Amino acid sequence: MAIHQMQKNEKSILEGKKQSEEDKIELAKALDDIQKHISIVQSFSSELQKYVGTTTEQFEQVSYSFKEMNKAFEQESVSLNSINNNAQSLTKETNLVVSSSSKINEKMEHSNTMVITANKQMSELEEYISQTNFAFYETEKSTDLLQRKMSNVQNRLDAISNMATSINLIALNASIESAHLQSGNANGNTFAVISNEIKKLAEHSHESAEDIRQIVEEIVEQSGDNYKQVKNAQKSLGIAQDNANKVMTSLNDVTTNFSIVNDEIQHIQSRLIQLQSASNTINDELEEINSVSSENVAGLEQLFQNFAQTKQSMERISKDFAELQNKLN
Repeated sequence: MAIHQMQKNEKSILEGKKQSEEDKIELAKALDDIQKHISIVQSFSSELQKYVGTTTEQFEQVSYSFKEMNKAFEQESVSLNSINNNAQSLTKETNLVVSSSSKINEKMEHSNTMVITANKQMSELEEYISQTNFAFYETEKSTDLLQRKMSNVQNRLDAISNMATSINLIALNASIESAHLQSGNANGNTFAVISNEIKKLAEHSHESAEDIRQIVEEIVEQSGDNYKQVKNAQKSLGIAQDNANKVMTSLNDVTTNFSIVNDEIQHIQSRLIQLQSASNTINDELEEINSVSSENVAGLEQLFQNFAQTKQSMERISKDFAELQNKLN
């Protein structure tokens, strides 16, 4: 019984030794694995420290870049604000120019209407001058005809005057003959009376002819003056008609120039309206760009903060690994 117990104990001791050897082997393997893990941790810690160092340098570079970008965005924002202000000023000026061009266009249309009216009035004046010139021409013909007729009347009056002179001579002879007859015949008194009446008639005819001659001469002189005045009036009308033609030509040129200027103003006004629309679009786009720029600045600042937090986290991890490495050693 005791022997059996001893054998059993011996067996247990052997098994314990065997188990102890196995545990030693397992422990050695575990220590070896731990050593390997420590090496891995040390290697990772070294790499992490290098990475943290590199990250720190990169962070400093990125930080500098962020600062420069922030400055650039701020300068861009200032520039955009200045451009926006200039664009708004340009829009105001464009609006004023559009308004002024509209007023100029209205004035040009009014002036064109006035020129057309003046052109029409000049046409009517030219027609009136033509009619007046024709009337003066007819007056000239009538005056010339009147002068010829007055010349004929003067010739007739000369004939009447000559006839009156002849009759007066005949009456004088008759008076002489009646004086001779009175001495020898009683009929001489009657013949004397008749010759005396003939003499009076001749004198009266001569006086009437002279009066008519004077009137005709005055009429001829007056008609001559009228003829000269008609000629001068015709000359003045010719000059007036030439001037009217020149004015008509000038008005036609002005009308043509007004039409060209009006077309140019319409073209400029159309371009100004397009410029106004483009300016408004630029203003809207500048405001949008300014808003996006502000958002970019805010985003950069947030990204910079996130990057700084990431750097701090990496530094804490590196520090923890360093402490772990010290403890493992």
